[in-house]
Amino acid sequence: MGARIKEFPRWIVNWARRPSTRKLAVWIIAIVAAFGVLGGLIAPLLVRQKLASELSKTLHREVSIQQVRINPYAMSVRVRGFLIKDRQRSGTELSFDELYVNAEFLSLFYRGLVLKQIQLVKPYINVVRNEDLSYNFTDLIEEFTKGPPAPTGPPGPPPRFSLNNIEIVDGRVDFDDRPEGVKHAITAIRIGVPFVSSLPYYTDIKVEPAFSAIVNGSPLEIGGETKPFKDSRESTLRLEIKKLQVPKYLEYSPVEVNFKVPSGQLDGKLSVSFKAAKDKAPSLAISGNLDLKELVVQEKNDAPVLSLPALAVVIDAVEVFANRASFKAVKLQGPEVHLSRNRNGTLNLASLISIPASDKTPEPKPEPKKDTTPFTFRVDEFLLEQGKLQFNDGSLERPFQKRLEDIRISAKGLTNEAEKKAETEISFHSDLKEQFNHNGTLQLAPLSVEGKIELKRLQLKPLHPYYRSIAALEARDGLFDLASNFIFAQNSKELDARLFGLQASLRSLRLDLTGESEPLWRIPLIALKDTTIDLAKRSVVIGALESRDGNGFLQRYSDGATSYARIVKPQPQPKAADKKTAPSKSQPKAPDKEAAPWTIEARRLSLDRFRMAFEDRSLATPAKILISDFSTRAEKLSTVKNALGKVSIRAKINNKGTLRLGGPVGASPVTARLDLEADGIDLLPFQSYWGDRVNLVLTGGEIGTKGNLTLEPSGDGSSKVAFKGDLQVGDFASVEKGVSGDLLRWKSLLLSGIQFSAQPLDVKISEITLSDFFSRLIIHPDGKTNLQKLVAQEKEESQVKAPSDQATPVEATPPAATAESPQRPVTIGKITLKGGGLNFSDLFIKPNYSARLTQLGGVVSELRPDVASDVELRARIEDSAPVEIRGKLNPLAKDLFLDLKVNASDIELNPMTPYSVKYVGYGIEKGKLSFEVQYRVENRKLTAENKIILNQLTFGERVESPTATKLPVLLAVALLKDRNGVIDINLPIGGSLDDPQFSVGGIVLQLVLNIITKAVTAPFTLLASVFGGGGGGGEELSYIEFDYGQAKISAAAEARLKILATALNNRPALKLEIAGRVDPINDLEGLKKAAFERKLKAQKMKELVRKKVAVKSVDEVQIESSEYGKLLSMAYREEKFEKPRNMLGLAKELPAPEMENLILKHLQVTEADVSELAKRRTEAVRNYLLSTGKVEPDRLLSASPKAVPGEEKDKAKGNASRVDFSLR
Repeated sequence: MGARIKEFPRWIVNWARRPSTRKLAVWIIAIVAAFGVLGGLIAPLLVRQKLASELSKTLHREVSIQQVRINPYAMSVRVRGFLIKDRQRSGTELSFDELYVNAEFLSLFYRGLVLKQIQLVKPYINVVRNEDLSYNFTDLIEEFTKGPPAPTGPPGPPPRFSLNNIEIVDGRVDFDDRPEGVKHAITAIRIGVPFVSSLPYYTDIKVEPAFSAIVNGSPLEIGGETKPFKDSRESTLRLEIKKLQVPKYLEYSPVEVNFKVPSGQLDGKLSVSFKAAKDKAPSLAISGNLDLKELVVQEKNDAPVLSLPALAVVIDAVEVFANRASFKAVKLQGPEVHLSRNRNGTLNLASLISIPASDKTPEPKPEPKKDTTPFTFRVDEFLLEQGKLQFNDGSLERPFQKRLEDIRISAKGLTNEAEKKAETEISFHSDLKEQFNHNGTLQLAPLSVEGKIELKRLQLKPLHPYYRSIAALEARDGLFDLASNFIFAQNSKELDARLFGLQASLRSLRLDLTGESEPLWRIPLIALKDTTIDLAKRSVVIGALESRDGNGFLQRYSDGATSYARIVKPQPQPKAADKKTAPSKSQPKAPDKEAAPWTIEARRLSLDRFRMAFEDRSLATPAKILISDFSTRAEKLSTVKNALGKVSIRAKINNKGTLRLGGPVGASPVTARLDLEADGIDLLPFQSYWGDRVNLVLTGGEIGTKGNLTLEPSGDGSSKVAFKGDLQVGDFASVEKGVSGDLLRWKSLLLSGIQFSAQPLDVKISEITLSDFFSRLIIHPDGKTNLQKLVAQEKEESQVKAPSDQATPVEATPPAATAESPQRPVTIGKITLKGGGLNFSDLFIKPNYSARLTQLGGVVSELRPDVASDVELRARIEDSAPVEIRGKLNPLAKDLFLDLKVNASDIELNPMTPYSVKYVGYGIEKGKLSFEVQYRVENRKLTAENKIILNQLTFGERVESPTATKLPVLLAVALLKDRNGVIDINLPIGGSLDDPQFSVGGIVLQLVLNIITKAVTAPFTLLASVFGGGGGGGEELSYIEFDYGQAKISAAAEARLKILATALNNRPALKLEIAGRVDPINDLEGLKKAAFERKLKAQKMKELVRKKVAVKSVDEVQIESSEYGKLLSMAYREEKFEKPRNMLGLAKELPAPEMENLILKHLQVTEADVSELAKRRTEAVRNYLLSTGKVEPDRLLSASPKAVPGEEKDKAKGNASRVDFSLR
């Protein structure tokens, strides 16, 4: 190693002799020489010209510089003869003879400005205060302050610099105060500052701290002391301020302010210490105390802002370069602040200093460096006593005022150093005796506040202006008390903000709706206990919520809106122009995930003796409902998902009915499984809800229920509502408006075993029982029923098309097919009727008619959409005539199905005399009605059999009635009534339920009228339809036909007469008129042929007698065809008329036709013979009917015979040779 050291000089010599080394040396010398030439000769000329030119443009004033010298090797700059003229170029605003600055190459190392020396020789400043209170440099301030606003964001790092040995030599300041007519001069200014540094840089300090000047001819000198040591240097400058009048100096503020300071005095003693050491960063520390007394701040209009009798600040040390300040005490005594807000919402404090608006976009503030030392401070004791605050808010529709007094704020150990807490206390009271107290701790880094707050007797009424514009609600009374522990802690990752152990109460609350005289709510006490509110967890846990004796009033107005719906006032919609916003270059970052919802838990809830009156004015007659004695107990109510609590509710409805609810409930999702029990709830107060739509007045009724009410979520987000239990409506009674007497009443209507589900709709009822019920049906004088008058009626049903006169099923034409209706999701296990009654009164008929249906009862078995129910109902008419309904019924199916039989017997007809007089013209003396009807509806097709039986129907005397029928009703009755006095009518009908013109009642009535009409217009048709038609049409019983010239009843006619005899036997009230009829021509010829045949039969009878054969009469003889010629010749020979003879004079043998013609020619038949034929026919028919033994002689009447020419015969009755029948 030693050898190498010895060889080093030789190596240097050899290296220096190298050509490359020589070239490098030449280049280095050339660069250094060029640096010196450029920096020392060329750069000063360019800098002087450029600097003067740019400053002139920027300052709008003429700027001149005599000389700029730069020593690039010493890193120094010297500027001489610097001058700035005023804007009028008539004087000098600023100048100096020489400025010397000596920099250090270490600036590059420290990345900041390091100056070894700064010297300013003979600086001069000329300040002029103009008559308008502006200054000769005000234009520059206005221009520079109109620049972009300060960038937002966290504060940046302090600038890096080290300024050392700072001197100002022989300076001067002239101040021309033209408004006051005074000139001030500060001359011979000498200032020495050892250093000002933010860098750990140490250099030789040659300047001691000092300040001296001549102020208006009076010398002023502030000296310092220096403590020289080997490795450090400390200098101290002491400054004393006595009775400095703040208002006087504030007048000279170059920045315009919007406030005045009428008084204020500053006193203080300060020590400024400069300390520099080789191994430590330089320091500049300020210590001492400041006292500000009788400070008054006012707005320009003399409105008070601040009154501060005393402010005392004891400074321990303000270490400028270390970013650290320490105060022993800061005390404010009796401050009074006047805080106000104008109509635009601007605070008076914010408007005290004018900040010119700028239309330039601010530049973003650079991010602070991580190694930057933050500013820290510490206040050992902060105390504000006897403070006052007067707050006036004029931005509201109605001004708000609040005065706080005796404000006391205390903090011990207040600092922003990390993890250090200060003890704090705050208290004050208001002019309304409201009180606020706080004690706790305050940590600023990271921010953390905790402690306890207490608020007493906060009055709600004065706060009305703050919500008056958005809510039509006013708290007319109410005192709020609050006591709670709290914590608010914020770090870089999370927030801890909590109120815990919270106790609050609201006393004497009264809430009024604007414009209403009745309070919306009156509540003596609402208490909140052991409550925690956690902002970070977004949760509220209520230990207990208690209230009592609340009194509420709820209205529903004519427009349907409720009182609560009117609380929130409608807000004006923003104009389209207001909705447009300027585009933003930077949008806020969207949150990473959606914030969790708030959760609320009430561990215990207790409400006692609440009362709510409800009035519904939307109805024609306002409804009034009262809920009283409302009490609630609840536990563990929560909005946490799937959490269940318990609730119990009791209340009275309209002072009589009771309501009880209880069971588990949940909020997320909405869930409830409640036991429900209601009893004795009066229906009368609810009558207004249907009173204007029905012609019914409820006079009594109570509703009650007992069961389980459930509310559960469904898959689609909606809720399922279900109920299981019983429902009863008891003591129901109603009357028709304007009519005395009950309309509908019952003792009990019980729906038991109800299983109801709303989604999907499903209703199951085990049994419906209606007991001791009564209804009244009335037909009013205008022809309408009371049921029609109960509700507004649709257009009257169109008239039913008259059916045919045949007693066959009537078919109605169905309309086009319609969409199928779904099955009704209703099942009823059983319907039971007990002790029912129905009164019917017809006031339309004169005299009036009344009837009673009593002992109505029965059972309907299970009603389901897929099964037909068994029906069995019974009743009595006027407590005597039984009525029975049996069969099957399914009204819940998609299409109605029924198969019912209705039987009634022995219904007295005498009470129905008013109807018979009106429509028939006869009163009813006696008679009974029975009927059997069977109705079947399937596939929307109706088929029905109506069997009506009238027993012993007997009409009285004829009564004239303009509405009575003109038909012979007695005859119709006689035709229909059998020999037992019974009228039996069967009326089959049918049709489609889809036909809008189809009506069962209309068809039945039309069929009855058709039967009566047919009975009197075609009685034999009716008899034929009842007893048979004898192989022909129904008209054949009205006559029988005879062969021409004959009075013998043929076999066909005999069959008809047998039917007729049977009919007359079964209709004993009928009498038969028999009228013989002849054809004058054909019957005349017929009589001749009959006489001709008798002649032939007489010849055969003679032969039979000769042969000893017994023959009773000629009419019994039968002639065979083989005998005809022989018998004709025998009869011809016995004739006495002149006969053709031969040449011998003997009668000629003639052919049979000629003999027949000659005999017929000479037969003599007269009109008397023809008339006698009609009588013989009448007698033949009468004798036959008598021979049957079914008809009494006095019921058979013979009419005069009549000849009917053949060409005038009744085509409907065929041959004119007949006997006609008519009924009497």
